[in-house]
Amino acid sequence: MKYADTRLGIGTQATMLLHAISEREIPSGYGVAYTETAAWYNGRERGVSVTFHGFRRKPLVVCFAECRNSDDIVIDSFEVEYYINPPTVANFTEETYLLRRSVPYMAFEDAMGVVDALVREWHLKYESTESK
Repeated sequence: MKYADTRLGIGTQATMLLHAISEREIPSGYGVAYTETAAWYNGRERGVSVTFHGFRRKPLVVCFAECRNSDDIVIDSFEVEYYINPPTVANFTEETYLLRRSVPYMAFEDAMGVVDALVREWHLKYESTESK
């Protein structure tokens, strides 16, 4: 047995989606200053969280993992207050769960489309308040 698991227990689909999404450029107009990536553990859903930071706005956390009840990829998103450590399930509310999106097994293009839409919606929400 090895001393450490370099995959951090992250599921295969989440790992593959992480690699696919890491090759994509965020449109410059989305107001993202930088991102942070961390392992995301939500019970049996072992995935990845990506936090999008912008100026004068709450960070957006987008998490993706393989669904605990199926082979689908689930994608959750929520805003957090500024923090030092990566987000945890303590930041995950019932409302967040109700807004959960999913795509079929191995549908990485669809999943990346959902992530892009979430970041675009976050940007538009703050763009309308920042331009006032």
